Amino acid sequence: MLRRFSCPSCGANLSPEPEAARVTCEYCGTTAAVQWPRRTIAPDTPSMPVAVSTLPRWVYAIYAIPVIGVLSSVGVSVFKAGGLSGVGPLAGVVQWSSSAEFGLRDVNGDGADDVVGWVRSFQGVGGEFSTHIAAYDGLSGARLWMTPALFAVGEEHKARFGLAGDAALVTGPDGSLHGFALADGVARWRVKLDERATQICERDDDAVLVTADERARAVALTDGAFQPAEAPTPCVSFGSAHTSERLAPRPRHGGGGGELPPPKGMSVRERLSAPPVEVAIGTKDPGTAVPMVAVYRDGRERWVGVVPEVDPLTVAEGPARHPTIAGEALIMVYELGDHDADERVVARNLANGALLWEQAIPRSGEAGSVQRVLADVESDRLYIAHWTYLQGFSLKTGEHLYTIGRWR
Repeated sequence: MLRRFSCPSCGANLSPEPEAARVTCEYCGTTAAVQWPRRTIAPDTPSMPVAVSTLPRWVYAIYAIPVIGVLSSVGVSVFKAGGLSGVGPLAGVVQWSSSAEFGLRDVNGDGADDVVGWVRSFQGVGGEFSTHIAAYDGLSGARLWMTPALFAVGEEHKARFGLAGDAALVTGPDGSLHGFALADGVARWRVKLDERATQICERDDDAVLVTADERARAVALTDGAFQPAEAPTPCVSFGSAHTSERLAPRPRHGGGGGELPPPKGMSVRERLSAPPVEVAIGTKDPGTAVPMVAVYRDGRERWVGVVPEVDPLTVAEGPARHPTIAGEALIMVYELGDHDADERVVARNLANGALLWEQAIPRSGEAGSVQRVLADVESDRLYIAHWTYLQGFSLKTGEHLYTIGRWR
């Protein structure tokens, strides 16, 4: 197939079946609508990210050669006349990468957690997106630092990233391991591995690297020196281990096999377990499949209710997404039936279901689908990651505070 399709989340190559309406990335698991040339997107994929086809560069080169002379002479004239204010519409664009999880650490010493994760930057006309690690102030969203380009977009699914002590550690697709100072992002060292890394686990004074051959070795944060070690259980590495008590536990899917019985009038789709609390996410049944939630404590049902505060018949059918327990709050994301409307996030009291707040989630351009939700109770922050940007909200009030990255 001459045309190429790329994953809108991680940049990996996609191979959709001919005439397929959607395709799933085998690397990051993203499902995207397929935009075939001169065709409209299938009507049942309105809120999905879009995989757009492109032609190989040599095709463009063949067509470009006859007109290079004309365009260059015109371009020089326009530039001299002050007609160009930049190097292209994407020049300087930084996008947040939702294909990988991110970490929360106090980078700048102000007492509040900051955000550290993958970003993509565009290098101008004729350039490409490259991948970096960057840190952003958790209070304001301002960028604190960004590493030099590490590798091309689409390679991060082969990499591993972790925070340990005062360092950020990154493994590359070429088997390299990089150490950066967490305070300013300056490179400390680079060492070569003999096997690809599968985990980076944090310890008190160093990190433990686990490779594909199931070997574990301790990594000195100052110089990257290795020592034999045992792999810790569990492996804690910033957000990649939601086992941290400060972060939200992961949901587990399904409603059968020894689970608590579903409430009457509700079909359970997934459960979120954080003993002694268990949350059941599902839909009304029988009837219109509006999103519902039930909360249990110590095995006893505490409350059952509809997720949105708005008219439930105006909401898209199906369960709420990204359920997150954050202290005494239960956070959930849902969509309205009008697919042009913003997604919404709602916070309810975990003890009794009372509404704490509800907020529309602003979009940045066309890429608005929520991919990850992470709560930081101590710093009063709720982070909502989309395909190309990350939003910070106040966990207490739901106020939208800032957006990191943008669509274009």
